[in-house]
Amino acid sequence: MDLKNTNYVSSLQNKNPIQILQIVKKTFPSIKSKTPAMAFHESVKEIFKTKMSDEAGLKLLPKLYKIYTLLYPNLKTRKQRLSQIRMKFIKPNQSDKLYGLSMLDKYFNINRSERTGIIKEYQKDVATKNRNKMQIDIDFIFKKMDELIDSTDVYNKALALLLASGCRPIELFFMNKFQYEVNDGAWIKVLNLAKKREGQKDSTTRPIIYFTPIKFFKELKIVRKHFTGKKLKNANNELSKNVSAILNRRALLNFPFLKSVSQRSSMLRKIYAVTAYRLYGNPQKENQNSFIGRILGHSGLLTSFSYSWVSVTTKGNQSVKVAALKSKINKLESQTKTKRTASQSDKLKILQKIWRENNGKITNTKLREKSGMGSRIVNKFLQSKKI
Repeated sequence: MDLKNTNYVSSLQNKNPIQILQIVKKTFPSIKSKTPAMAFHESVKEIFKTKMSDEAGLKLLPKLYKIYTLLYPNLKTRKQRLSQIRMKFIKPNQSDKLYGLSMLDKYFNINRSERTGIIKEYQKDVATKNRNKMQIDIDFIFKKMDELIDSTDVYNKALALLLASGCRPIELFFMNKFQYEVNDGAWIKVLNLAKKREGQKDSTTRPIIYFTPIKFFKELKIVRKHFTGKKLKNANNELSKNVSAILNRRALLNFPFLKSVSQRSSMLRKIYAVTAYRLYGNPQKENQNSFIGRILGHSGLLTSFSYSWVSVTTKGNQSVKVAALKSKINKLESQTKTKRTASQSDKLKILQKIWRENNGKITNTKLREKSGMGSRIVNKFLQSKKI
């Protein structure tokens, strides 16, 4: 396989994009992409799915990078593609040594001066946006969240959940896993982050805004159930263009101020982050950028700084409104916990009755069959009986 990879990559050297596409299609007939850049990118993924020697890998990397330079002249896009290959295909399928060396400039990375240029352009763009901040009224956002969550349209529900959780669309629909933080009010644990950097944790803890965590989990279950068995992602493990397009259209329909923004549904993440800081941040202990980086799992403050051009405002006394909102969430959460506890108590009474009727001589399976209850509560009941 090493020889096959070498011959394939060598055949692409000094070819123009059209010729590269033809060679890719001939070598990998299953690749469907019609553009030279994406077809080549997908072929590189296929190459690294198969284990190769470090020696062969190190010979391939500079040649592959040469083609990336041709097909991806935009430095930012090229940087993203190289990162995808390293993290998703070299790291899990090749040796640690090859993965480590793939991050070096001389093998498979844009050079230091180019990386510095990307950062400077990014800072310049953010600074421009900060001079023209987007002002958003928090009352309008909350009113919209109430309206959207009660909608029969699953995409509208998704918009409300994006605003409540700060998830990326791809994370909300199928990537993230969530855990309820007991006795921690509005805060939940979010796992399986979509853009985890090297050395970064795979989870973070953040607050659900406006809704209670229990309501968030309930509505998320409805959204995900709707898409069961439907195509949600493309070959690059990204949210499908069809789903993304519908979500963006719904976002523009409900939030006209997003007209000038390209990824409108992703913009809701910024609104969430700034709102969360207004509600749960402590300016005396932590600034906005640090807070946002912590709850969203950013690898550096530069990313969080890009969120500062969104400003969430409120009419009237903000401290009173914030206190009222927190009180509402805690009250609803407390009521839900009480109902849940009462329901569990009733179930345990039913199990106890069946237990007595069988003189304590009943198996786990039979108890589940007679009660119609799940294994979790039945196991808990039997453990209390030391069975």
